[in-house]
Amino acid sequence: MVSRLARLWRARRRATVAALLVVIVVVGAVLGAVFVSGDGGERVAVRPPTSTTLQPTTTSAPTTTTTTTTPPTSSTTTAPVPPSTMARRPLRIAWAGDSLADSLANAVVAEGRARGVDIVNRTISGCGMLRGFIADDNLNPIPFVAACDGAIPPNENAIAASRPDVVTWLSSWESGNRVVDGQGYRFGTPAADAKILSLVDEAVARLTANGARVVFLTTPPNTTGTNRPTVNPADAQAMVHLDDLLRQYAAAHPDKTSVIDFSALVCPGGPPCPTQVDGVTLRPEDGAHYAGDGPAWVAPRLLDLLLGPR
Repeated sequence: MVSRLARLWRARRRATVAALLVVIVVVGAVLGAVFVSGDGGERVAVRPPTSTTLQPTTTSAPTTTTTTTTPPTSSTTTAPVPPSTMARRPLRIAWAGDSLADSLANAVVAEGRARGVDIVNRTISGCGMLRGFIADDNLNPIPFVAACDGAIPPNENAIAASRPDVVTWLSSWESGNRVVDGQGYRFGTPAADAKILSLVDEAVARLTANGARVVFLTTPPNTTGTNRPTVNPADAQAMVHLDDLLRQYAAAHPDKTSVIDFSALVCPGGPPCPTQVDGVTLRPEDGAHYAGDGPAWVAPRLLDLLLGPR
């Protein structure tokens, strides 16, 4: 039986292979840039592979606007989502995360420009927001994404150096098994939960070093698409569990983090997620990444939650 991580790996490999072919070693550039699972608490010693550093995506506002379960295919109207409660309206936002965030970046950047907010794309396709090595069911690091361990901390330091008011966080790679400092952690175990929360704390410390606030966007479970005829309930539950961990962290650190329930916008009512919302197919290709009319539908509604209505 094909494992959940194997399915995730293959889907992300198709979506991010072009970006990950561009591999660089960041030496002084990052410092000078302004852009800048067993059970219970199983820990398994694993020797990580040598990693290199990936070049993050950096996009600012353009000068012109440019067991399986089959989810319901009918259109679903979005439920109201509480708006963000930030003390002041941010003027500069770093849009961070993996390829899911990157698939929305152009639309979000353009919508921010229309509202007088500078949004800079700081995503790294194929990577998430936490250091460590994504691993398979045997807790062996997956070579395809091994470079992320070395890429993520410098990217987050560079984000902080650019002094944004807010850093958004949208990423799903954290829902997989992980090898950190030579130890393997199976996602969903108590040991993995504790390690993820510790790694989130490390990342938040980097991102908020110059006063930024981190806003976690919950990650909607996958739906069906042209390249994904069915979805696995276990994958959806893993995403729900990751969102719960982020909420737990934000509740314990309200001074520098908060949560926007992005899942409620894209997957109203919870999994299985509909293929259409308000008559729009948001994720038509692989049921995970936003494409077609999806980004243009999502961007204004998401910024309403982040900034308040226009």
